[in-house]
Amino acid sequence: MRREHVAFVLLVLVIAAIAMFLVRQRDNGQVIMAAARIVEPDTDSAIIGTGQRVYREICAECHGQQAEGTDRGPPFLHPIYRPDHHSDGAFFLAVRNGVRAHHWPFGDMPAQPNVSEVDVAAILAYVRALQRTNDIY
Repeated sequence: MRREHVAFVLLVLVIAAIAMFLVRQRDNGQVIMAAARIVEPDTDSAIIGTGQRVYREICAECHGQQAEGTDRGPPFLHPIYRPDHHSDGAFFLAVRNGVRAHHWPFGDMPAQPNVSEVDVAAILAYVRALQRTNDIY
């Protein structure tokens, strides 16, 4: 009888852990960085400094001033946007073609035809530096 009791307790703990994980995944990313202060990367590099400026002009309205996400778009400071899951090429394609919602309930991202590939490269350099500075990867 004792073995069954231990197995039952372990099963309950596993189910609770899975439930907590799923609840955290549906929080739209709004609390991912809420508890921690976001650290800006060094912008001495011309491309990162340009990327920060262009990001704030073009992307921040939906993705947050520091990529923390808003009620209109997901946070890039989330592990799902690490290069091993969303490659640099995926960012270029999302800007050029738009992207259907697949991780978050914000709706589809429309194509951004007025954003040049040079600007996307700078934005991406800034986002990747921001991710590294904040231990996303």
